[in-house]
Amino acid sequence: MKKTIKLWAAALCTVLGIASCKESIPQTISLSESIVEFSAAASTKTVEVTSNADWTVAEDADWLTVTPSEATGDQTVEITVTLNEAEDGKCAEAREATVTFAVSDITVAPVTVTVRQSAEEEVFTVTSSVENTTFDWKGGSFEFTVEYNMPYEAASSAEWLSVEKTKAAASDSYSVTVPVNEANSDRTATITIAATDGSEKYTVEVKQTAKPEPQPLPSKASALSGEFTVSKWGRKVKFSPANLYWDGIEFAFEDKQTAGATVWNPEHVSHFYWSATAANAIAETYVYDGTDYATAKFFAEGLSEDWRTLSSDEFEYLINNHQVNRQVAIDGNMAGLVIAPDGVTTAIPSSYTASEWAAAEQAGYVLFPAYAQREGNKVDQLDFRFGYYWGSTNYGGKDQYTSFWYCTDKYGNYAVTTENASIGQSVRLVTVSAEEQKPEPLSGKFTVNAEGKQVQFSKGNLYWNGNDFAFEANQYDFPTEWKEDHVGHFTWNTTPANSYASEYKADWSDASTAKFFANDASVIDSDWTVLTNSEWNYILSNSTKSYKCTVNGVVCLVIAPDGFTGTLTSSYDETTWAAAQEQGVVAIPCCGLRSGTTITSGNPSGTSYYWTPDLMAATETDTTFYVLRLFARSSAYGNSVSAGYYCTSAYGLGVRLVKEVK
Repeated sequence: MKKTIKLWAAALCTVLGIASCKESIPQTISLSESIVEFSAAASTKTVEVTSNADWTVAEDADWLTVTPSEATGDQTVEITVTLNEAEDGKCAEAREATVTFAVSDITVAPVTVTVRQSAEEEVFTVTSSVENTTFDWKGGSFEFTVEYNMPYEAASSAEWLSVEKTKAAASDSYSVTVPVNEANSDRTATITIAATDGSEKYTVEVKQTAKPEPQPLPSKASALSGEFTVSKWGRKVKFSPANLYWDGIEFAFEDKQTAGATVWNPEHVSHFYWSATAANAIAETYVYDGTDYATAKFFAEGLSEDWRTLSSDEFEYLINNHQVNRQVAIDGNMAGLVIAPDGVTTAIPSSYTASEWAAAEQAGYVLFPAYAQREGNKVDQLDFRFGYYWGSTNYGGKDQYTSFWYCTDKYGNYAVTTENASIGQSVRLVTVSAEEQKPEPLSGKFTVNAEGKQVQFSKGNLYWNGNDFAFEANQYDFPTEWKEDHVGHFTWNTTPANSYASEYKADWSDASTAKFFANDASVIDSDWTVLTNSEWNYILSNSTKSYKCTVNGVVCLVIAPDGFTGTLTSSYDETTWAAAQEQGVVAIPCCGLRSGTTITSGNPSGTSYYWTPDLMAATETDTTFYVLRLFARSSAYGNSVSAGYYCTSAYGLGVRLVKEVK
């Protein structure tokens, strides 16, 4: 029965019309939420839509999206918001938007959901690349990073501390440069990184220590024990403990003799130019920051009163009068050239173990390690084959100075030469342990010309000891027979090809030439020379003299000095002669002459001759010179002496030197 009623109702509805039946159901739409809240982060939330119709979505902000944006009937909708962030370092504020849902029937009011997103959390952090921002005087650098979302500023409190932004983004990077502190005091600066509104602030304190005061080199007490004679008159030196180097602040000695730099390091410079101020790019690579210690003055006079370098002559004397080995390996490694101190006559071995070298150092042996040269910032090591060391002698005002050079290979050698000031070389310093004892002239002064020039005589005749020139111990001493290690009769020139002259040879230089006698007897001292023919004549004509006088048994010409008020006698023993010598009296012994290896004695009878520098003829090729002639024989000539006689250069004659009174 019920089924019949339902069918009837449907039929009735058909008769009355479908349209009137639809108009009776209105469109509806509703939401599960009216407000949806989000944090500042990007995220998604859902809202339930209930509807019996088609509907669409509209939003009034571009920082959110709704999915789906249209649908029919009931639906779950996703609302997605982006990160709430601001630009240009500003912190984003809270924001709000409205999402509208509307059905197709415009008579039905839309429904809305309010979307709220909270403000961005403030971010302001500073991170440094270093924990310790205390620097030494040499300076340095570090970085710090700022993460932020608010306006800020970064600034240094001191001009000397630079802060530079290197990257600008959501996080900024800064480079901080700490320059060299040239001041003699510590300093501090503060870097402040602060939010513009004052809400946040970070500070980074940067400290820098003062540049230390350069310390002097160690005293001469630190020198090695060995003594080395470096001049014919007995100057002795001791060497520094090791080579010199520059550590960026001051000069110091390496910690051992074998040490040195093999690469360029501005904080360990051990190859020095002669002058850091020379106008060339190479020299300017090494510059001292205020005092040009690398100049000639440094090398010649030293860093202090204790230390200096050797001169050219001293280097020559050192290597020619000591045991030297330029090919010495220490503890299995090639080291360089070794020199033994005074008194060592045994050869230096070519290798040492570490313990053997320690013992050699204790005995005073010195090593010049082979660290080659430097040009610019390149150290030319060459496998420890070469050593180059500065000396103090300048050559003719040019940019050339003494260089002691050696090579360690089997074909090498060693020599004292010159080098350009713009080449970096090693430096080994010395301290003087004993001064020279140069021969002083006798006290008596003798006028030798009408203009009043005065001279003083050497304490004895000149002689050659086989290695060097020296003066006889007493005024009356001279050799009476030929000995190669005691030559007291000199031919004028050793180079003429004749048998007489060739008997006397000085193997390192022709020191008995006319130039030596005429100019300055530099083999003795730069102030010594011989009297000219006219000067001898002036003395003989104007001085009190005794022609034939015996001094300690030797026949001599005895001459009294200017102002002498005593009386000359014809004979002196040791005691009376000592008293006369104290008064400045001079004795010229009758020493004879030499022909080849035969000495004809002038004592107790005979003739003696002394060189003057004067040629008889005006031509340079003439080999006949004026001489002083003394007679010792007991004849009519025995009471006379003459200047102005002459003799050929082939004969060996006596030489008596004088110094002009300044």
